Amino acid sequence: PPKAITAESTDTSFESCPGLSTSSTEDEDVVLNVDEVDYDVNPTLLYIHIEKKRWDSAIAQCRNCPDEATTWVYRKERDSDKLRWRILPIHAALIFRADVSVIKTLIDYFPEGVKKRDDHQMLPLHLAFRYEAVEVVVNALLVAYPESFYIKDAKGRTPLALVPMTNKVKKQPLNSFRLFAMALLSEKKRIEDQLNKERNGDKEIETKLQSAQEKIWKMQVQVVDLEENVTELSEQNSDLETEVRLLTDQEQVLKTANAHYQQKNKSLSQELEELKSEHEEMQLQMQGLKSRNDRLEEEVKARKEREHTINMLNKKNSEHKKNILTLDQEVDKLVEENASLQKQAD
Repeated sequence: PPKAITAESTDTSFESCPGLSTSSTEDEDVVLNVDEVDYDVNPTLLYIHIEKKRWDSAIAQCRNCPDEATTWVYRKERDSDKLRWRILPIHAALIFRADVSVIKTLIDYFPEGVKKRDDHQMLPLHLAFRYEAVEVVVNALLVAYPESFYIKDAKGRTPLALVPMTNKVKKQPLNSFRLFAMALLSEKKRIEDQLNKERNGDKEIETKLQSAQEKIWKMQVQVVDLEENVTELSEQNSDLETEVRLLTDQEQVLKTANAHYQQKNKSLSQELEELKSEHEEMQLQMQGLKSRNDRLEEEVKARKEREHTINMLNKKNSEHKKNILTLDQEVDKLVEENASLQKQAD
């Protein structure tokens, strides 16, 4: 898709339309003289408003300058004349996901635009499915050109083949689009066959045409009702998606918390096992200490008994020493007396 424009000259006044260069471009079936402008030189105000997503300004510009709805905008490579892209405002509106009011306005002012292909041979319906347009936009394109549902692009892809694979939300409405397109084609063919028969010889063609137009109008009313129903279903689907997303988020949070608690419980279990092992080791150590304490108490008791015995022996030894000293004194006296007696005897 084209990148956002960088020019600052985005005048929003609608008094006059800028001049448009004219060139001859070959469409798929016929050759028409159509207007086209260079994106880097003179893009239309309508295209600028669409690119800037100013939807109200785009609608006003389309009404003021309807020729811009039929104007192609192209861009070439800077260093060569090679074409980078070439699209109509309706293509751009689908690329930038414009409101359904913008799409319907562009169809009203250029009904043939829904049949025009971009530089990749894609119809507006291709781009609607590729960029995930809302159901009312797709229905508006199908009503304007129901055959586009089966037309292929340059790569041989129908519009339905361009739905992104990740688009789970719109899988359900896709079948309704297919049935809706088939119903439109069938009704269109029936009306065309009826009109052809009437044109071949019926003078009441005006009445028949009016009846056919009334049927088409009724179908359009049904389409509007279908759009409203699809919009309501889409809103309900969106609400359900939000609830599912919230429940999924809550489930994820609970899973994360559960995993955290399981990990914490595992860690606590490991710590409990370690504490049990430490407790058993401490009990063994306590038993060892108790046995050692008993041995020490016995040794202390034995030592006290030995000390008591030693004290008793020391006491007896002291008494023996006193006795020996007394005996020594008595012996000395006897020796002195014996010596005295010997002197007297001499």
